Amino acid sequence: MYRPRACCAGLLIRRCALSCSLLLASTAVCAAANYEVMVSADLATLTVEAQFPAPAPQALEAQDGSARKYLGHVRINGRTVGSPVQLDGSIALPRGGESSLVNYTVDLRAIARARRFPELGAAGEHAVLTAPDAWLWLPPVGDRQPITLRFQLPEGMSVSAPWPQRLDSEDAAIFAIGTTPRDWPALVAIGRFEMEAVEVSGAKLRLAVLEGRPAPDQAAIRKWIGEGAAAVAGAYGLFPLDAPQVLVVPLGRGVEPVPWGQVLRGGGAAAQLFIDQTRPAEEFRADWVLVHELSHMLHPNLHEDGEWLAEGLATYYQNVLRARSGVLAAPQAWQKLHDGFQRGMGETEAGVTLNEATHDMLKRRLFMRVYWSGAAMALIADLQLRRNGQSLDRVLSRFHDCCLAEPRMWLAAEFLETLDGLAGMPVFMPLYRRFVDSDQFPDLALPYAELGLEVRGRRVVPGGNVDAAALRRAIMGRATQ
Repeated sequence: MYRPRACCAGLLIRRCALSCSLLLASTAVCAAANYEVMVSADLATLTVEAQFPAPAPQALEAQDGSARKYLGHVRINGRTVGSPVQLDGSIALPRGGESSLVNYTVDLRAIARARRFPELGAAGEHAVLTAPDAWLWLPPVGDRQPITLRFQLPEGMSVSAPWPQRLDSEDAAIFAIGTTPRDWPALVAIGRFEMEAVEVSGAKLRLAVLEGRPAPDQAAIRKWIGEGAAAVAGAYGLFPLDAPQVLVVPLGRGVEPVPWGQVLRGGGAAAQLFIDQTRPAEEFRADWVLVHELSHMLHPNLHEDGEWLAEGLATYYQNVLRARSGVLAAPQAWQKLHDGFQRGMGETEAGVTLNEATHDMLKRRLFMRVYWSGAAMALIADLQLRRNGQSLDRVLSRFHDCCLAEPRMWLAAEFLETLDGLAGMPVFMPLYRRFVDSDQFPDLALPYAELGLEVRGRRVVPGGNVDAAALRRAIMGRATQ
């Protein structure tokens, strides 16, 4: 999990007595800002109370510039402020460094109307999905104290949020706001739904399944999430992050079990999966989206210039890891990789480099070119590493140990240089230099020959010698380290 601000845990005192001390292991004390968020029973309003011990910040900011539209009454140290938002978009606090108590209301219903996912359907009757940057006013980054945030919820309601939960409290609605950059997107769900911990290979996924019509099968979804997370743990023996948020939103319709999924990093890693809950359980198990999205947690947050890399790694692993977990037979997995490579080649245009295709992917619908170019490069890198007694799994495991928890954005070249350093040999950067500014799809003739994969029409047939068969088993088999 991304590290929260390094001051530690504390004890929340409610309402006007909101003050806390966060205790370091050494008995040193540091002051924390405390937020309490109260939710109305009809999900129409949020009331936020924040206390800042001295030295208090001089202003509060919301990441979303439209947040001022949803802001209601604001009181600072008990006095109502008529026009709280300044020209620079901030709420000014008293100068002088004394502690400050801030109360404000937010029109949650207006946020939901403005940002509501049109696909929510019946799920939107029982819960709201909202980005915290529309209602959470925080001190500027350079003036940030450790922050504890508690939701005070009506009976029967829950909250699903990406921030690390306070481990010293039995109240699941208390969070420690960490150090991820403020402009990273996040989603918070508030409403009537159940929260459940799914334990997988050293991690506890914080699963929330929203209501829907018809009602989703909670047990079946929990099993599906657990199996998908276990498959991703097959990369190097443990799930990559400690306690990610996993939010499942039933749509009640769709052309496939999971029409849409995404991973967000704001506040902490989180996966959101929008599903057609009317589909049978076996269709969910056979679907690729869950493993693809969770595989994104194997790599850090990559700058948009590295989208080909992020999607390529997840696309490669969505097939490899499902084969290792037994969802796919190995020949099926090789066929799915081959079919994807063919789609990628089909979208590769003369004069359009991979870098340009990545930049224009949404506008020109070049998803197959971008995703499968990255997947082909992942396969080529994996083979080169295995020739030298290593594997892509092993290098990513080393990255997990040294760097994955660091909450920052990585450039593609920076990430690949780091992987080369962890591998102790140049593998990733030569591929980057060769293909990122090329208008050619990566050549797979030699990798196919090394793997003993023979193309017959539209089919790829495993064959070759004993070494080729052993290499294929090492990639797709259960024992990969």
